[in-house]
Amino acid sequence: MKKLLLVLSLFLLICACGKDSDAGPPPSSNSTDNSASTPVEKFDLALSAQVNSQDSINKYEPLRLKEELGLNRRYRVLKTTFKSLDGFQKYYPGTKITLERILRYHFYTAIHINQKENKLISMDLTEFPLKNNTSEEKITKETVKLIGDMFFGSNELKVISIQY
Repeated sequence: MKKLLLVLSLFLLICACGKDSDAGPPPSSNSTDNSASTPVEKFDLALSAQVNSQDSINKYEPLRLKEELGLNRRYRVLKTTFKSLDGFQKYYPGTKITLERILRYHFYTAIHINQKENKLISMDLTEFPLKNNTSEEKITKETVKLIGDMFFGSNELKVISIQY
């Protein structure tokens, strides 16, 4: 969808630039109004706002970064088909820590919701497919187990000392 909107935006921009090319610059205004004045500019602003807000709504960055490893990325990414973080507000079994905090803080993991598939991307950018879980608790447990089986993740699991 984003690609289609980008292509459409570029097409409109090219068409607008091709028309009236010898008409000269737009009339100047003493107003300090910086709002878009042409339909193309308005469309570009709307498209930009939609794409940026869509990304920011769907991506929840980790609450801390793993600084000491020197890997490609200092955090993991959990991509999930769940539509919101609401279900991640439950406590991880046997703790008073939410599923979201377990992942984003204790296991250095960003959560990207509303994705096409469930998968974990490790700090070295290896992708691990996950099951199509029916609950946020199940996907969190599967992710914790997977991270706990990793070399660096096993130390993170020891520190928090939870069961999966």
